[in-house]
Amino acid sequence: PVLPFVSADEPTGASLLKDICAIEGVLAATLPTDLPGWLFVRTDKDVGEEKPRLGRSVIEGVRGAVASVSCETSRSPAYAIILGRGVDIADTEAVLFNWVANFDASRDLETWREGAWGIAAFDSTPKTCADAHNGEPVREWPPVLAMCEETRARVESRWEEYGL
Repeated sequence: PVLPFVSADEPTGASLLKDICAIEGVLAATLPTDLPGWLFVRTDKDVGEEKPRLGRSVIEGVRGAVASVSCETSRSPAYAIILGRGVDIADTEAVLFNWVANFDASRDLETWREGAWGIAAFDSTPKTCADAHNGEPVREWPPVLAMCEETRARVESRWEEYGL
């Protein structure tokens, strides 16, 4: 039978999130309601910080946490995204942007089976050269660019004028 994904508002989901938040280096975790089957984890690592392999270590902790939680009426998340400190894990758009911006499939993907289900975990923490893995180097990541609030408000007020 197909089971629904675990959610934060059920005891199994709350227990899973508690276990994940107890992993060294984890600041917060969520099972977003707008993306069932996904787990977002914010770590204590930011751009330029030398915390080699923190993302991989957290993935191993997530693997253990998922294995220790009994999911009889729901299934574990299918995807886990491990992010840096500067990402608001309540903002799905920011999570997805940082996922693809800080992830290399040949270096940063771990997959495993948990019972009948597969899980893919992505190390999308900011990287330094110390995070090289599988022979894949790490390049310096440019800073995320953002408009100042004045420019943002001006663009927003003129959308109809742009005809888009």
